Amino acid sequence: MEYTAEKVIQDFANLGHSDALVRQKANQDLLEFKTSPHAWAVSQNLLGTQGNQTVQFLGAQVFYLKVKGDFATLGENEREEVKRFIFNTIETGFDKYNPPTFRQLCASASVIAIRSIPVSWGNFIPEMIELANTSNQHLLGVLEILSNFHREFDDLQIHETQRSQIKEVLKNSSGQLCKFFEIILQNIDDPKILVKTLESACSLIEMGGFELLNYPDLVQVLMKAMPNDKLFKMVIEVLCEGLRCSEYSDAILKVGFEAAFASIKEEIKISVKKIIEFLATEVYGQYVQMKSSDKTLFCEGTTQLAAYVGVYFNIFIFENTDHSKVLLKFLLICTSHHDRMISHMTFEFWEIFCQLIQRQDVF
Repeated sequence: MEYTAEKVIQDFANLGHSDALVRQKANQDLLEFKTSPHAWAVSQNLLGTQGNQTVQFLGAQVFYLKVKGDFATLGENEREEVKRFIFNTIETGFDKYNPPTFRQLCASASVIAIRSIPVSWGNFIPEMIELANTSNQHLLGVLEILSNFHREFDDLQIHETQRSQIKEVLKNSSGQLCKFFEIILQNIDDPKILVKTLESACSLIEMGGFELLNYPDLVQVLMKAMPNDKLFKMVIEVLCEGLRCSEYSDAILKVGFEAAFASIKEEIKISVKKIIEFLATEVYGQYVQMKSSDKTLFCEGTTQLAAYVGVYFNIFIFENTDHSKVLLKFLLICTSHHDRMISHMTFEFWEIFCQLIQRQDVF
């Protein structure tokens, strides 16, 4: 069957037809179309349709499905052609497409980048940062691409060797990413850009290629952004994922206190101690005052952060500094919170804490 943009538009319209047989035929034709080689060109034609956002979104969806399922099977020249098309479209499409269509295009770009990095695109991050610096529209596009990385990385069938290569590329570009995120958080006021920046950071942390705790200055910038109500929840998530996904988390369980503490990089120690100091000096007093109020978002977020420090970096509690003692007291207060959902967040820490103090091989 020959597929054209016009036929696909008609089939899409027929999905709402009153005749069940017409709907069934349209659905079958669309399913066959999405798996056909014609879908590459037709989806691009649909994206080029002027003034019809529904058709454009259909084109973006079809293109995404083709990228997800078939990009890896294309020849080198075809892959480069598809890559060039999608990134050119994103560069020029911020004002051309509605937000759902633009986000779908960025998801396609994420898949293409993940597939291309191990083979031929080792400088992906520097190129994206360079593009982001040209305008706020390009910045949002780049952040949208990066924010999709973890989801697409987990969902794609990729050989473990390639996964390691992708993480290594991110690791090698971590310094640039850190500075990129810092500059945005310190110099831009647009909440949409700031939230998308935090989502991007969280996505890369969860992938395992970006070690947040290696960058104490960025950790400090994140904590300074916490009073912003629009960013609070997302900042907490980034810091918590930074603690959970660190290669040094649970160090004390692996080799004991002294060896574990000696093995942790100085930058990691500084970052974790900054978080503990922040909880002890900036959060503790506020928490005690607000504990009985209805302002549960603050209590929920800071309890989660304190519990993550306790669960994943309990080694610093056993360091027995003044701030670690306050953190331990803070966790006790969190456990007594009237909201059971909040108090429950601390239970895993106390379970681990009890196990550790009874183990002779740890100390």
